[in-house]
Amino acid sequence: MAPWLSLEKELGGWNLVDSHGLHQIVEKMDRPRERYPSVQLFVGGKTKAEALRALYPHNSYGRSSRFGLARVHLSELPGPDPIVLIESSLQSHSEVRAPRATVLRQQPVCRSHDCSHDEVRNLLYQQVLLPMAHTVCLFLNDLSSTDDIEVIQKLLVAWQVPSNGIDKCRTPQPHVIVVLTKGPERQVSGESIARRLSSATVPHVAAAISVVDLRDRGELSRASRFQPLKHAVTRQQEAARTIRAEARLLFSATHLDALARQSLKHAARRPTTPLDYIQVSRPSQTKEVCAAQHLHSFLKLADSIRLERQYVARCVASAMLMNAYPPGMHGKPTGHPRSRAQQQIRYIEALTRNRIRSYQHVSHIVRE
Repeated sequence: MAPWLSLEKELGGWNLVDSHGLHQIVEKMDRPRERYPSVQLFVGGKTKAEALRALYPHNSYGRSSRFGLARVHLSELPGPDPIVLIESSLQSHSEVRAPRATVLRQQPVCRSHDCSHDEVRNLLYQQVLLPMAHTVCLFLNDLSSTDDIEVIQKLLVAWQVPSNGIDKCRTPQPHVIVVLTKGPERQVSGESIARRLSSATVPHVAAAISVVDLRDRGELSRASRFQPLKHAVTRQQEAARTIRAEARLLFSATHLDALARQSLKHAARRPTTPLDYIQVSRPSQTKEVCAAQHLHSFLKLADSIRLERQYVARCVASAMLMNAYPPGMHGKPTGHPRSRAQQQIRYIEALTRNRIRSYQHVSHIVRE
């Protein structure tokens, strides 16, 4: 277990502190550029710790869990893809600080001198932790002394980032699992809780919300008690990975580490705007670049030297494919990579050839 993120208050405002935890885990991975980890976020206290010991018994959860707002682990369980575990709480234990030698980065949050701890904490969740996580487990009994589900709803609403015109598919959203262990009353079903939370937060904060009801399992052993949660996390993780792979938002471990650093920097400098994961992953491609202009220039050049339209279509198809899939960036291809790429080239080539045949102005090609 490694300390990772914490909050520190100074006279001028708040700092977001990165203590190198995620970077250390990625550095220890075998071939991190080729591994596409799942990220699971667990938010709570004592019950959260018990659940982690049941789900991942080979990991160590010791005194360092008292440090900061978020700690990070790498699952020791065997599997095809690594699992990065993030455990966090609502309180940042600022009185227990990491050794200064372990602090990699300190990001001062702009205009934060009047902000409360909860406001800065919510900023860290909405800009860094939730977008990174494939699944988020919220333990109601740890987060509310009265087992009031409204506490969860208020938290999720507070963790929502204004869209500001950014496409939702470019800012990942997690699958949220609410875990019930003691309350609310038995007559309040898990299904009704899931419906209530979903109506308030999906798709603004979460891609989906489900409830795992463990209220009648308190007398069982730890492993048996949390077995339904284990199954739910596995199901939601696979669903989240599928959605992200289709949206090209399933990142390698190396890119995940880089995006976490960018998210932290963005949260401190522009706390009211969401981070566009695709744009920040490809900084050389600015919004000012107009594809229509480049296509127009290329087609004029092709016409001037009398290139065959079939050859031109192949060139455009290859360029579109390579531009959409930077090496090792957004997704893990299914099947053999070469055959997959050839299929995509043939498909785009056919589309491109049809557009070029009817070409009058390049803007028509771009629109279609």
